Amino acid sequence: DDVGLEGRRPVILVGDSFAGCYGTGPEACFQGLLAKSDLAADYGLLNYGAGGYGFGQIAGSCRRAVAFYKDRSPVVIVSLLVESDLDRSLLGFRGWPKPQFTLAADGSSKTLEREIPATRQEYLDRYGVGIRSYAWRFLKYGTSVWPESWREAEEVRRFEQCCAVNEAILEGLVVDLREAEVEFFFLLFHGKSWLGGTSPYQAKEDHFTGVLEALEVPYLFSYRPLREDAARTGRGVDDYWITRGPGKGHLTPLGNEIVLDCFLDGLTGNFHGGVR
Repeated sequence: DDVGLEGRRPVILVGDSFAGCYGTGPEACFQGLLAKSDLAADYGLLNYGAGGYGFGQIAGSCRRAVAFYKDRSPVVIVSLLVESDLDRSLLGFRGWPKPQFTLAADGSSKTLEREIPATRQEYLDRYGVGIRSYAWRFLKYGTSVWPESWREAEEVRRFEQCCAVNEAILEGLVVDLREAEVEFFFLLFHGKSWLGGTSPYQAKEDHFTGVLEALEVPYLFSYRPLREDAARTGRGVDDYWITRGPGKGHLTPLGNEIVLDCFLDGLTGNFHGGVR
């Protein structure tokens, strides 16, 4: 199927609502911007960004798209918002029922062996909201009764679980992409906390990029061109991220336009990290 490609090499973009440009529309999204770039004659971008997806779902979407286009020598861009999409891998419900990922005995990733309901109500009827006692939850999170050391220990446990599950998802995806013999790289999207410097999500990103480095997978940071533009023009957060309405927190048309530099860099082999 060559719809939209017109003989050009397919660029498969998978990811969440940042990839899908929630709040801006297709013309101001990456497929529209690439079509107006200097690489438009050679590449056509197919956008598989899906709002609310976690990294586990993104990996599944990537495998399906590659299976369909692998005979066309695609370039695959695996994108994710580190501050949200890694945590979502561990959830069984995020806006709607979804696959929930955990570790198998051999250290690989797997989905929990339970039926995924078709609707929100079916999920609630079958699994509930996951809170056994609101009183206990208030005591634990809404008061100072719970010792701070216990809270810190729980945060460490959750962080380690998140890292381990997503590391396994990443390793499995990289194996599959290399077996498919397709060209690929990763693009890490960022929220507005990253514009001025270190983000609260730095530890998650450091772990994820550490795995990419170990696997020798090329990757790019969306904050790089945004910080460079801010330093050059004096623009601020509100110029790059939507501040109100349905797309709040996502990139503005200007933000998308600037982050397109990452796509152009990746397609021409100019990466921020991962290549040895």
